[in-house]
Amino acid sequence: MTTDSVSIKDNYLPSSLLAAPGGGGVDGEGGEGDDKPGEEEARAAPSSFSSAAEESGDGSKKPVILVTNGDGIGSPGLAALVEALVRGGQCDVHVCAPESDKSASGHAVTVRETVAVTSAEFNGATAFEVSEIKLEGGITCKIEKARKPMIKGFSFEDDRLMQGNWRSEPHPDMILLFFRILAVCHTAIPELDEETGSFTYEAESPDEGAFLVAAREFGEFKILNLLEFNSKRKRMSVIIRDENGQLLLLCKGADRLSKNGRMYEVDTSKHLNEYGEAGLRTLALAYRKLEESEYSSWNTEFLKAKTAIGPDREAQLEQASDMIEKELILVGATAVEDKLQKGVPQCIDKLAQAGLKIWVLTGDKMETAINIGFACSLLRQGMKQICISPMNTELITQDANKAVNEDIQKQIINASQMIKLETDPHAAFALIIDGKALTYALEGDVKHQFLSLAVDCASVICCRVSPKQKALVTRLVKEGTGKLTLAIGDGANDVGMIQEADIGVGISGVEGMQICYFFYKNIAFGLTLFYFEAYTGFSGQSVYDDWYMILFNVILTSLPVISLGVFEQDVSSEVCLQFPALYQQGPKNLFFDWCRIIGWMSNGLYSSLMIFFLNIGIFFTQAFRQGGQTADMAAIGTTMFTCIIWAVNMQIALTMSHFTWIQIVLVWGSIATWYLFLLAYGETSPLISGNAFQLLVEALAPAPIFWSVTLLVTAACNLPYLIHISYQRLYNPMDHHVIQEIKYYKKDVEDQIMWTRERSKARWATKIGFTARVDAKIRQLKGKLQMKVSSLSGQTVVLTPSPDVL
Repeated sequence: MTTDSVSIKDNYLPSSLLAAPGGGGVDGEGGEGDDKPGEEEARAAPSSFSSAAEESGDGSKKPVILVTNGDGIGSPGLAALVEALVRGGQCDVHVCAPESDKSASGHAVTVRETVAVTSAEFNGATAFEVSEIKLEGGITCKIEKARKPMIKGFSFEDDRLMQGNWRSEPHPDMILLFFRILAVCHTAIPELDEETGSFTYEAESPDEGAFLVAAREFGEFKILNLLEFNSKRKRMSVIIRDENGQLLLLCKGADRLSKNGRMYEVDTSKHLNEYGEAGLRTLALAYRKLEESEYSSWNTEFLKAKTAIGPDREAQLEQASDMIEKELILVGATAVEDKLQKGVPQCIDKLAQAGLKIWVLTGDKMETAINIGFACSLLRQGMKQICISPMNTELITQDANKAVNEDIQKQIINASQMIKLETDPHAAFALIIDGKALTYALEGDVKHQFLSLAVDCASVICCRVSPKQKALVTRLVKEGTGKLTLAIGDGANDVGMIQEADIGVGISGVEGMQICYFFYKNIAFGLTLFYFEAYTGFSGQSVYDDWYMILFNVILTSLPVISLGVFEQDVSSEVCLQFPALYQQGPKNLFFDWCRIIGWMSNGLYSSLMIFFLNIGIFFTQAFRQGGQTADMAAIGTTMFTCIIWAVNMQIALTMSHFTWIQIVLVWGSIATWYLFLLAYGETSPLISGNAFQLLVEALAPAPIFWSVTLLVTAACNLPYLIHISYQRLYNPMDHHVIQEIKYYKKDVEDQIMWTRERSKARWATKIGFTARVDAKIRQLKGKLQMKVSSLSGQTVVLTPSPDVL
């Protein structure tokens, strides 16, 4: 396959395949070539190969790319093919595995390892493998690669650390210490691959696995103590004894460790911000030398806390960790790339178009969160960003808490006023708030102002948040708005958030239609019994046979509604993906709001009146049999029940938009089942059937009035629904009605004119459905009251800046 015929996919080809084909060097994971996004590299591939061919001066020597899966990279057949292509110097061959289901451990992390493990030499041409994993259910792949280490205030973005080159760099002792921290400060478990003889690592965090692969060659050490990661401390530490017997505390954690940098603080903060803006996840590394006496006394307290039993154990461990994790000296920082899942931007974009409000609660720093927000389409070009954070985090002490609280409150109030003063109805705002500011935004009356601001924004990103803050934010949204919330997380840090949220929120309207139909048919059936009791002076006599009432919900009307839930689709799934705005009907409860509930109840009331009074009025004076006899109570009750079976089954047939043979069989089969049951029940002994003995054969079937009344009542019951749906489709169609008409008349489904109104609908507030729990309704009322109180109190706040505030 020559370059001219290669179809290059975004983010698939590594930078090493985009270099000159004849070159002996490889642009590895930490190389300069990685500064460009993968998408730009892929688009530049053809020109790179073309220019390389021209520089070689050999027009017959063509670059060739062979694409294989992960297992085929080492096959003898592939080796023979590559050897045949490069023999005689006619071709430069490059082999890659764009999508591999193998583990990425040990592959494509360092230059030395890539060449040793996953490459083969054939007459000077190199075949490379690129390994990735496809995972489902998260925004990022969790396949992380160590990209850019920053040591002693200098950022390494090339291969100066690889293949032992670090020894010739300035301050090699600090470089060695940097990688020792990476290699030792972790909780990963090594696993030996018996086939290859190499180690892979099972780590709690993908960061640790990426760091270990990059740093596993820097010696062996004895670990004395492990201070596990804590969301409040935002760091973890180990205490080791090196080869010289020196006690060291090695620590890695959030970038606030860079405040211990002293001479490197400015450079480290600069590089951390650059890494964050590039979308990389950052960690700071620090260390401290310990004296034997200090360690001995501290270890006693630590072991006491570690062996404690009771609710105070975690607090004692945290206190012991704070005792030793002080006076740290900054060594450097790391930047890890966590790639997005394929299709994440398109998925989030469609969910936003569908009217779902998406909040991201992440532990990443603000710069990283903003970059990921743009990458996954949560933040879009033209969206106005509102960033809330303390102006000076060093002032967040007990004495300055009040000043910081007032500053955060003023930022929230000013942002809310900016949104209210916006004149463009289609303007979108994004709220980005960090964990320190969120601490104050979730306190007292400020949380109601914060919630009011967040609800007005199209996207919300909370960064550097702790697990407790994730749960508090979820609770605030749930209780403050009364909306049903869905939380999705993939780690232990998300447990509190998931427990606080409502689980299982449906965005399709089929469930609402099922419930509406259940209301309708049971009202239409049940009220006829009430009418009969009132008509007969509350005699206590039932107009229906007991077996009729038993079979009504179990057999005669249940199967069609099940088929509605399973097979019904108002539009095809392809059209739903093409027009995500269709899903707004679910969150806005257009299928199951109070107007629709009352409408279906009224329809059931009307049907019950038609069924009862038409039957009573017609049979009251009319001869029923050929001999002139009038109908008895058994004949009237059975005729009335027959009208109910026909009316409710025809009603559900009219609500269906997509018919399958199963639905047709179940609807007509339910009606046929009623007649078969009536026939079989009448053939049983009079001791069992009672007044229904031979009722269908001898009385009902021969009487033309029985069939006439059934037809008349069924038409009368369904006529209002036919008028309503016809009027709605002509003068006030819903979104799926428009699509159905377009598909029926075979018009262009991509007609953008039909969807102009959706842009204005996207800003409508969603409603809480009738099916929501009672406490959710109470939360909605409380949320409205809280917002009203906060808006009244917000009008009295003085917005003049104070010189005492940050």
